[in-house]
Amino acid sequence: MTADPTSLTGTAVRDIADLATAAAAPQTVSLGEYQFAAKPLTRISTDPALPRTLEFYTLDGFAKYLEEEDEPDTFVHVVSPTRVDAVSKLEGADRHQRRVIASAACKTAELRGFAFNDEVTLETLAIALQTCFEMTDDLLALRKFCASVRSTATVGTDDDGISQTVEARRGIAAVQTAAVKNPWLLAPWRTFAEITQPISPFVLRFQQGEPPEAALYETGDARWMVESVRNIAGYLRGVLPSTWTVLG
Repeated sequence: MTADPTSLTGTAVRDIADLATAAAAPQTVSLGEYQFAAKPLTRISTDPALPRTLEFYTLDGFAKYLEEEDEPDTFVHVVSPTRVDAVSKLEGADRHQRRVIASAACKTAELRGFAFNDEVTLETLAIALQTCFEMTDDLLALRKFCASVRSTATVGTDDDGISQTVEARRGIAAVQTAAVKNPWLLAPWRTFAEITQPISPFVLRFQQGEPPEAALYETGDARWMVESVRNIAGYLRGVLPSTWTVLG
C-alpha cells in the first residue's frame, strides 16, 4: 500500500511540537552590557498569601485602618480629589516595586454628581441645584433665578455670545426680563464628604425650546483639584499619628 505523502508520522508531529515550543519561549539578546528579551515577562508572586488592597469609601474609614494597622515603611499618597492610597516604600530584590496597602475612593461625585456641559430642562436643573451642590451664596441666588423662569411656558433669550438676557413670558402681555449673571461660583459634590467642597466658576446658558433648557458649563478652571488634594492631605495629617507621612 502506497503511503500518503501528505500524512505526518508520529516523529514529525513531535518535531513540529518541539519547534513550536522553542518559538514560544522568550529569547534573550545581549547588546553591549545590557540584555533584552524578545517577549515581555510577567513575574509570578512568590507569596500567594499576599493580601489584596483594602478599599474604603471614606477618609475616616481609611484613616481608622491606618491608625490600627502597623505598616512600617508606608506613606499616604493623595493621588487625586477622588483617590488616596497607602503605599509601601520601594521593596523587592531590585527595589523597584511598591504595594498599595489600602485605598480610599470617593463615590460622592458618582452618586451625587451633576452632568455639566449638557442641556437639561429647568425642572431637572432646579432639582440638581438642591441635591448635587454644597450651599453657597451663589447657589441660593441661582435657585431663585431658575425658579423665576422654570414654570413659564415660553422663555425668550437675547444673546450676544458672552451674556444673555432671559424673558419669562406670563400670559399674553406680561413679560419679565432678567440679565443672566455669569459666572456663578458653585461647589458641586466632587470630592470626599469629610472636606469642604471647593468652589469653582460655572457659566449658565439658556436654550430656547419647549420646554426651555439650560446648562451649566465648566470654565476650565482646575484650581479646585489642587485645593481638594491640599485639603485632603491636611485633613489626613490632622487625624493620623504624626509618624505617618502624607504626600499631596
